[in-house]
This record gives sequence, C-alpha cells and structure tokens, in this order.
Amino acid sequence: MLTIHEAAELLARPSQAILLYGEPDVRLAAIRIAVSALLAGETVFWVEGANRFDLYTLTEAAKKWGVDPHPLLRRIEIARAFTIHQLDTLVARSLPRALRERPESPAIISDPLALCWDADVPYAEARRVVQRLAAAVRGLACRGFRLVVTCSDPPAHCRDRAGLLDLLRPAATKIIETARSESAFGAHPTYSPSLEKRGQGRFCKNASIPSTFKTLSFVPRLDVRVEDV
Repeated sequence: MLTIHEAAELLARPSQAILLYGEPDVRLAAIRIAVSALLAGETVFWVEGANRFDLYTLTEAAKKWGVDPHPLLRRIEIARAFTIHQLDTLVARSLPRALRERPESPAIISDPLALCWDADVPYAEARRVVQRLAAAVRGLACRGFRLVVTCSDPPAHCRDRAGLLDLLRPAATKIIETARSESAFGAHPTYSPSLEKRGQGRFCKNASIPSTFKTLSFVPRLDVRVEDV
C-alpha cells in the first residue's frame, strides 16, 4: 500500500509521466499521490474521465495524516470530460496552458479510457484519441512537468478494447500496477453525481465536501508493482 512518503517520492523529480493501472481501486493510489502533493503546498490539476472524483477518499486520507482537508480541497482544480473529444481538448490544450501558468503543479488524468468503453465510440476513433493523449502526456513530461495517468480495468463487455492501455505505455516514465490485497473486504462510496456538469471542459475549484458521506472503518488495501521504463 502506498504510504504518504512513497506517494510523495513518485513525484519528487520533474519530467515524470506515471501510468497507474489495475483493478478499479487504482484511483486510491492516485488520491494518495494527489494528497501528498497537496500536503506539500502544491496545486493539483485533476482531469476526470469517469465522472467519479472521490472526495470521500481524499478527505479521509487527509484526516488519516492529521490534516484538515478543507484547505487542501481549495488547491485541487478539476476538469471533467464527458466525451473523448472533450478529453482530447482538455489534455492537448487546456492542461498544457494550466501547467505553463503553474509549472510546479502536478497533473492527474483519471480514468481517461473510461470514455472509450462506450459502444457508441468507434474503436478506430478511440485509438486515435488515446494515441493523441499518449503523445500529449509524453510531450508534457519531456518539458519537465509531472503527470499521473490512471487506468482501471475495462468492464467485461469491453475486454476487446483492453489493448488501448498498451497505447499509453510508451508515454510513461514509470508504470505501476495495483491489485487488491487479500485482506481487503469491502469498498467505499464515491462522489459520482450523474448530472454533475461542473468543471466540464475547463479547470475549476472543487466543490465543498458533501455532507452525506458516512465514516467507514476501513478502505481497501492496495499492493503495487512498480516498473521503471
């Protein structure tokens, strides 16, 4: 399981493009990386492709490390993509502009492949967008920026599109595979309002913490395997 020190170490150097992939709780690792950057006083740019930004885990991670989560939330800027073309525009245009303005800030591109599981998206079009995404990520890393790209495993009906992940591998400077430990016995809620359009196509400050979340006594434990490229 990533500790705060391990999460901080992943983004300690410039010119990083980290690919996190594996079972669905891969976003737990991404949250821990984001919190480590926020604790260091940095702003974090978060591009959300699955409309599942997890406020609960972020706030719980901050509390676990003895930090008030509210100041941290003011330093995370979220942009949501609801189509692969919005994702293309965000990563190729909006994100580079934001990083140029604040080059010390890391960026997390969360579950971009989730937009490719839609059967209405032609496979050839999905490949084209993912290839452009990989080129943009690699280019930003070569210019000294720090990025994390997360990819959950595809749903069962989209196994034939699992090869899209391989298109992202050449962009990575480090590849991390996550897996649920045998000791994990449950899941946690995520903030996933189906009609939430705030942050669509642009970066904006995060909303306040929903008051409906209940405290749970556990979160899934993750094992990680790190591969330097």
